[in-house]
Amino acid sequence: MGSLDRLFTYARGESLSEEQLAALAAEKTIYERTFEPAQLAAEFSAAIHRAHAQLRATKESELLTVRLVGRARLPSNTIGLLVHAAEHTARHVGQLMTTTKVV
Repeated sequence: MGSLDRLFTYARGESLSEEQLAALAAEKTIYERTFEPAQLAAEFSAAIHRAHAQLRATKESELLTVRLVGRARLPSNTIGLLVHAAEHTARHVGQLMTTTKVV
């Protein structure tokens, strides 16, 4: 959910907020925390709803707009970031499905 949020932030042409940077730092110690399944499901659902709303609001004319990513301000564009977010999310959903089958 964090990477989706960050990629969509860059796709809007924005920099990460202090809250997003703190969440990114917290992801490095995620194995030290416990989570409630219902809370994770609700947060995932909310993240997907926000992403869908942003996708609906994105104008075709913005797709090739240059967007700068990260502290290094690497160049990308809106569509590249949205596609990368979709690929990243699909990979994690696949990992989730595999995990549920194993558990």
